[in-house]
Amino acid sequence: MSTAIDTSLVPQYFQRFPVRRHKDEPLIAQGVNGIRKTFERLVPERHARSHAVGPYGVVYAFCYPEGKTERVKFAAEIVEALWLYDDIIEVLPHEEAALEHATVIQMLAGDKHRMAPGKKNLMTSIFSDTRDQITALDPKGAPLLIEMLQQYLIEYDANDKTYNDIEDYCTFRILNVGFGMMAYFVEWTLDIHLTEEETQLTKEFYAASGRVM
Repeated sequence: MSTAIDTSLVPQYFQRFPVRRHKDEPLIAQGVNGIRKTFERLVPERHARSHAVGPYGVVYAFCYPEGKTERVKFAAEIVEALWLYDDIIEVLPHEEAALEHATVIQMLAGDKHRMAPGKKNLMTSIFSDTRDQITALDPKGAPLLIEMLQQYLIEYDANDKTYNDIEDYCTFRILNVGFGMMAYFVEWTLDIHLTEEETQLTKEFYAASGRVM
């Protein structure tokens, strides 16, 4: 499903590890571009800068090179939307940003009828059908994926805890940097569903990988 990339041609974009690209990179890129255009339409005063485009296409095609195309495309759209959301939310007045943030969390919880009345309603347009789309793509894995997204949003922007030592802070940062969400997307795009026992077996590797990220 993927092809090898010659990273020596543009070494400034890659580390020394081998890299492969998903065979349907153009389709994945199409989804990413669609998200960016939606943000530009919603907030014309803000430039929706690209976070994911390089000389060989969008980064998601390298992150999930062997994943199912429709799932990789969807994962790419979600992550790109969250990146753009972060760019916009950080320049809003605090109260308005808090309302927008609450709106996203409520949507992922399945509550579309009591959404916070954010002034711009940015997230209403972007994330209104996310929960339903995930369920349609993968009824079995949907609950855990939705939980991962909710956890990321809560930890990323809704945590005001003070940390007294680096170990506690590292644990928080693994969540805050989006590692759990990104790691689960690897499993989800490959249609892998680990049991509780299998998850426990990978716990130490998971924690070490999160610290590196």
